[in-house]
Amino acid sequence: MDIADAMESDCPDFEDAMQIAAAETECDVIVTGNKKHFEPYTALPVYTPAEFLGKLREHGIKD
Repeated sequence: MDIADAMESDCPDFEDAMQIAAAETECDVIVTGNKKHFEPYTALPVYTPAEFLGKLREHGIKD
């Protein structure tokens, strides 16, 4: 199903589309060094690694 979803995606990069499709099935967020490749194509929150670590710290989780 993830492959079919990736093929139907508006995302122009198939590898990114595959990662998005897989993440939407199993994950709550996407962590990437290149947010612009993901944010327009998913409803999931997309964070850089630094932003994600900041979110963890906000919730009392140490890195």
